[in-house]
Amino acid sequence: VPDVEWVSPAGVRMTQADWDRADSHILIAALSAPATDSHAADRVLVLLHAGDAPVPVILPPPLIGEAWRVAIDTSGALEGSLQADGAELLIPARTALLLVETTAPTPDLPRGRHSPGTDALVDRVAVEAGIASDWWDLKGQRHPVPPDTKRALLTALGIPADGAGALRDGLARIAACRDYRPLPAVLVASAGDPVSVPIVAPNRLGLGRATLVLEEASGEERVISLLLSDLPATTVVAADGRTVVQRTALLPALSAGEHQLTLDGTDVTCRLIVTPRRCFLPDDLAYGTRRALGLGAHLYAVPRLGDRGIGDFTTLARLGALTGGAGVDMLGLNPLHALFNRDRDRASPYSPTDRRFLDPIYIDTDRLPGLAEGSPATPSLPGGWVDYPRVWAEKRQALRAGFAAFSALPPVHPLKTEFETFVVRGGEGLMRFARFEAISAAHPHVPWQQWPAELRDPEDPDVSLFAESRGDDVPFTLYCQWVADRQLAEADRVGRAGGLSLGFYRDLAVGCAPDGAEAWGGAGLYLPGVSVGAPPDPLAEQGQVWSLPPPNPLVMRRTGYAGFRELLSANMRHAGVLRIDHVMALTRLFLVPDGAKAMEGAYLSYPADDLLSIVALESQAAKTIVIGEDLGTVPWGFGDKLAERAVLSYRVLFFERNGAEFRRPETYPVTAVACAGTHDLPTITGWWDGLDIDLKLSLGILGDATAARAERMTDKAALVRALVAEELLPKTACLPGGADAIAPDIIIDAIHAYVAETRSALAIVQIDDLTGETRPLNVPGTDRENPNWRRRLSRTLEEIESSGLFARLPVPRD
Repeated sequence: VPDVEWVSPAGVRMTQADWDRADSHILIAALSAPATDSHAADRVLVLLHAGDAPVPVILPPPLIGEAWRVAIDTSGALEGSLQADGAELLIPARTALLLVETTAPTPDLPRGRHSPGTDALVDRVAVEAGIASDWWDLKGQRHPVPPDTKRALLTALGIPADGAGALRDGLARIAACRDYRPLPAVLVASAGDPVSVPIVAPNRLGLGRATLVLEEASGEERVISLLLSDLPATTVVAADGRTVVQRTALLPALSAGEHQLTLDGTDVTCRLIVTPRRCFLPDDLAYGTRRALGLGAHLYAVPRLGDRGIGDFTTLARLGALTGGAGVDMLGLNPLHALFNRDRDRASPYSPTDRRFLDPIYIDTDRLPGLAEGSPATPSLPGGWVDYPRVWAEKRQALRAGFAAFSALPPVHPLKTEFETFVVRGGEGLMRFARFEAISAAHPHVPWQQWPAELRDPEDPDVSLFAESRGDDVPFTLYCQWVADRQLAEADRVGRAGGLSLGFYRDLAVGCAPDGAEAWGGAGLYLPGVSVGAPPDPLAEQGQVWSLPPPNPLVMRRTGYAGFRELLSANMRHAGVLRIDHVMALTRLFLVPDGAKAMEGAYLSYPADDLLSIVALESQAAKTIVIGEDLGTVPWGFGDKLAERAVLSYRVLFFERNGAEFRRPETYPVTAVACAGTHDLPTITGWWDGLDIDLKLSLGILGDATAARAERMTDKAALVRALVAEELLPKTACLPGGADAIAPDIIIDAIHAYVAETRSALAIVQIDDLTGETRPLNVPGTDRENPNWRRRLSRTLEEIESSGLFARLPVPRD
């Protein structure tokens, strides 16, 4: 305990900013005397207030079991009173106080209530933890974040917020991990540039020599000797208010990859991740000399004769070859993430059990490795809905039979060797996923948070023992993942051979289900008690709560972003393009405490520069183009960061406006993807005919249908004017009733041509629009009320192939 410590009115050590405040007229000193043989330790507070108005002050914490007693009070209003830890003390104008620690008991606060005096401390800790104090809606209205929301988010981050003492401990923990660490836990630098390494020298080193040991990604080791007194020094204010001196060592440029730094003589290490400056993007697309065309499709929705009721990897291969032959460069897909085998009614690909692994429901069970092709199943009918429980029951039976035949192969069989190589490459993440599936089979429909305690922690030895006791459940899951990966790889090969120059465009969902394998196996990576959501936007006027656990940014840094790298690598596999859903998650997430409304949420910041650098590293390694879905509320300046990293922005025609008018194609940015719709929007036909308004009205999620229809008429007129201006529709379309006299296919083709004429590197057409679908794939704000993620196309793949439908695809303008 320091003998003299200057304290701010917030009850923590004063910062330089506190000293510099011109409007502050209060000075607080905490004086301490150590214990001696004849006297116990002693501490007093001296408060001098020279202002003309009362000032609230939060008292620093006394020793456990003690309280502050006002011994001297020149105002006479407080003398003799006892003050609890974290209490807010209103200091009268022009007053001097002396408080002493006493053994008198501290009164407890009523259960469930917080001292108002701790709110300022909550604000301070929240800022240090990256929790924003407010947010702004699209109408420009500011929404302050309530203290209870901040407390909930702090608790989720592992920083208890139930008292002033706990909050100050939280500040100390943040400072210890972030500000006082001799080397940062992780440091991200750019390839080709010298590396600046911040060092907080341990006291024993003083300003003498320190030695860094650099272990490069290649395995080469270098020893770097530094004279600390020669290094540039910067004084920074730590989270707990104290100052700390950081010195900067400059290392030579390093190649891209993960290296490790160690401060010699200690166990302090730093993951040094060196990354390219930009994501992979071919020069002709980056500089606008070529435009690429993509076709967007949800795989489950594409019927194929004999597909057992759902689009599969054979469907994908044939669709890839068909679109490639039609001049398409890229085939965009829904997330292929693993969903819940034990609860197949949970159909959303954006709420998976684990984003690192494939959903085995997409396996073509008539083409299992080592077996003759099976007899065709019941012909798949166009239209209608995917019956996930029935489809999976049938496929699981076929996969079980295939697994039995595979297991009977001799150990030296090439397929067995290929399988074993796949399992080794999958590592601990794949094994945890398989164990989760085995435990889930023994506890159907029970979230892992309610499993026996010894099974909730993936690192508990009982987990492996229990999974092994489940017979062949673990090997069966591994087999299904191997077959799925094998068939996706084959589909990728067939598509590229057929002309898909950019291959498949995979989709990475923003989060995983809280009761799924990814959250269970994440070893504390995800925040409990809160969900990812969104503030009000055009898709949801009351905001959204997605029931997805957010990653813990503190753990992400502590683990060197290993989990994030694994996630990216898994989803760039067998793909030429990766779409990152809700890419704003790389800089901030809107979090809502469990049980709260979306309007009661708050933004939590994430290390955007580091995460975008990691994306660039994985993108270049996999030669995969990256698209950032940046629809909704985008923080100021984040779009520039995406462009600097060659992450393509997402530009949807219906949202690209200048006031009421649609933006001209030549005003779209080059580093972008232009499209007419997404899975969360109505199809073109549905939008044009207002069928989406009728659907929302029937679902009870539309307030004023009359206003919505009037607004739609205005939007249609504006769109027609834009199409006529580009000479994609005749001028007569602008006359009253003129557009309604034009065939629907002509309108759809004109919209697609408009998108293809933009300057954006990629233009995407939805297969649902080509086939004239009227019902959307998903209606935001609904779950079981509407059959989301189940609707199939009205034409089979064979009908699409024979109809010449792809002859209507636009040609991007170079």
